[in-house]
Amino acid sequence: SAPALVDVLEEHLEELAFLSIQRRKLAFSPEIPMRRLRRHDERIEAHRDGLRIGEKAGVAVAVERLAGDDPWLLAAAGRVWIEQSGATSADVLRHIASAPPESRAAWREALRTTDRRSVERILTGEGWPTVPAASLAIAVDAAAWHGLLPRVVEESAIASVDREVRRALARHTRDDVRLRRLVSDADLEVRRVALWSLTLARVDAGLESARAWIRADEPDSFAVRVLGLTGDEGDGERIAALVDHPRAGTAALYALGDLGLQRFAALLVERVESPAETVAEAACEALECIAGTAPATSGKASPIELARTRLAALGRDTGTGRRWLRGAAHPWTGDPREEPMESLWRSSIATLDRDHESLRRDVPDGFFSGLPDPVARPGE
Repeated sequence: SAPALVDVLEEHLEELAFLSIQRRKLAFSPEIPMRRLRRHDERIEAHRDGLRIGEKAGVAVAVERLAGDDPWLLAAAGRVWIEQSGATSADVLRHIASAPPESRAAWREALRTTDRRSVERILTGEGWPTVPAASLAIAVDAAAWHGLLPRVVEESAIASVDREVRRALARHTRDDVRLRRLVSDADLEVRRVALWSLTLARVDAGLESARAWIRADEPDSFAVRVLGLTGDEGDGERIAALVDHPRAGTAALYALGDLGLQRFAALLVERVESPAETVAEAACEALECIAGTAPATSGKASPIELARTRLAALGRDTGTGRRWLRGAAHPWTGDPREEPMESLWRSSIATLDRDHESLRRDVPDGFFSGLPDPVARPGE
């Protein structure tokens, strides 16, 4: 056969990483529908095909990047190496164990996107007792993501002294008893992840916990966002009371937008003019969600004027049964093929329908901090 062109294979891998970054953003886009996301996935597969055709040379290019510090390139290389080389369980777990802490999220991404058969080959039932402690958190995450986590491992993970192991379990389990225990974990991030999983498993239990968290002496910003996404009209007053809180205030502004109640528009208009840029941005986005229009940053109309015009056109409070999101109402009533991904994600949370269960477990970048993050982060 013709010799492999290494520079072309390197280009395939770099494009695979770049397209993966784009996908993280497109998966929650207010403009891109599912059909266009699938076309994007076809582009990703085309570059993976190029690396497959390269066979051993493609694997060699991937292995060279496993020691790099670019997380998305590492995630792409890890997936290629695992799927195409037939790497043994010991090889993969050893690589993960030796990875620096800043690379752990990339390995989570690699194994989540790796095909289920390869993950099952690496994480066999008999091999769990031999998984190195340093690899256990990522192994638990990968197995649980693909529905392969043995019950006995799940039972031991909840008692682990490693916070990352408990976090991995909290991210994926839907067991009420375990989630209620993890919602009270000593680690804040574990508690937040468990709260979201509990909300997806049992929205009433998640709301009960979130409401308790914001009544605490130090209200939690992530609990505030959970109330915005899943709460009722009564939660609007609870959230609005926190908009000037020094730590939870910005999250409260985003949450009012998530909740979609017009009666808080005047409060948000006041914060749009805040000298604090993060506060003004949060208030502007919240108005955008409530008013159903994208505030302009240039031109004759100011963001406040556009929002007021749209609110006047609506003429009434949309309530929590029907919310606006940057020009689109959700739940979506138009052509299903045209529903934007962000609307689809939010609607799937509200309805908890089985058709979009896999979509629901994905979260936007920065989600568990309570605030959006403009940088695409692997392994969220």
